[in-house]
Amino acid sequence: VLPGDVVFIIDQQEHDTFQRKGADLVAEKTITLKDALTGFSFPLKHPDGRTLIVQSKPGEIVKPNSIKCITDGGMPIHKRPFSKGRLFIVFRVEFPDSLTGPQVTALKGALPGKTEEDVEMPTGEDVEEVSMFDSSADQVGQVSASAASESAYDSEDEDGNGGQRVQCQQS
Repeated sequence: VLPGDVVFIIDQQEHDTFQRKGADLVAEKTITLKDALTGFSFPLKHPDGRTLIVQSKPGEIVKPNSIKCITDGGMPIHKRPFSKGRLFIVFRVEFPDSLTGPQVTALKGALPGKTEEDVEMPTGEDVEEVSMFDSSADQVGQVSASAASESAYDSEDEDGNGGQRVQCQQS
């Protein structure tokens, strides 16, 4: 720095809607399941003051956590003020907690796929009907499968020697 030079220090602030990755911008948008299946249109206020009208294509289904890109929707590129980065939108799809009987009937009639009647359920003594419950990813692996942990398959040998050991023959 020479005497007389003007030095600018830029402090980049966090934005409520956008994250900056170079000249690209990333935004998250939560939409309903209805909008994900039937289409949507919403305004998005850009940091440069423009309002972008974001809309899905007719007949397009937006899957949960899908990412869509808008060319030239990002920030200006350094030393190329007429070129802009991209805008990426990550879509979060909000599912309803439950459906009524008529809603289920209407969806089954409107959506493609097999019905319960189309699926042949196996029968026999090795077939078991099970129930599911809500859980989370952090629960996976919490039950130890290690032989060192207690389980229903532990040896009933009470002398603590662990029973007879078997060793492979070596030549």
